[in-house]
Amino acid sequence: EIGVGEFDRTFSVQGPIQLVCGLLDAEARRILLRMNAKCYLEIAGGEIRTEMFDVEVPFLLPLLLELGRRFAQKSDIVQCLVENAQRDPTAGVRRNLLLLLAREHARDPRTGAVLRAARSDPSPRVRLGAAQVLGDEGRGILRALAEDLEDDDCSAQALGLVGRELPSERMTAILDRALDGRRLRTARACVEILGLSGDAAAADLLAKVMAQEEDELAHAAAVSLGKLASPAAEPALILALRRDLPNLRVAAAWALGLVGSATAVLPLQEVSERFPRDRDLRQAARVSGIPATANPVAIG
Repeated sequence: EIGVGEFDRTFSVQGPIQLVCGLLDAEARRILLRMNAKCYLEIAGGEIRTEMFDVEVPFLLPLLLELGRRFAQKSDIVQCLVENAQRDPTAGVRRNLLLLLAREHARDPRTGAVLRAARSDPSPRVRLGAAQVLGDEGRGILRALAEDLEDDDCSAQALGLVGRELPSERMTAILDRALDGRRLRTARACVEILGLSGDAAAADLLAKVMAQEEDELAHAAAVSLGKLASPAAEPALILALRRDLPNLRVAAAWALGLVGSATAVLPLQEVSERFPRDRDLRQAARVSGIPATANPVAIG
């Protein structure tokens, strides 16, 4: 696939990936789509074949000639890839080309130059792709992507790569902005990183997220509280056992096994008895200190 939805849905493309990506630049794709709307089209064995009505010849013949001319002139495929990576109007294509160049032509100086230029690409996805393969040269771009929240998925991926390098106060600021803007993937990445930070001060923030959010984000906050291993998280985790969110209850029970005291035993027993058919909850409660005999209900 080239990375353009309409083109990829219309054409089946096979062949050496570098040759295909080098030849099928934006103008070639435009010509092929125009021709395909009017006639049958196939390119194989160095030939362009079409079937059309006579009335279409004046319209389609110039396109055929232009396509053949463009393909015949492209002998330096690496240079074609470089130019396409810089000029293609579709961000997904530019990103795919950058990764292809980095994989197949890492030692070519043209690859390094186009990757460095891509650090200022207007698309955050392209900047992310370039930063990922630039190593130390891309760390600044990753940190910027993690904080700008322009693209939720990109920010979350960037945080996964550099989040452990950021101080807790910056992670807290990113999380606050992500929650305000409902950038939920970024928020989840922040929650997971805070759980690994070892910063006891993060317990209050994670407890707040767990109490106010739903489903995946609340679940992630409970898991992070368990990993953070702060005794201060126990009251919030006990409250989470009472919420009508099955996954959260299981995560809270598991976390209490890591941070809870004797105070948590009775709430864990009560919730286990309240939901006797929730096997995951019963197992988490047992791991947290509830004996197997505490719940007599047999599950078939």
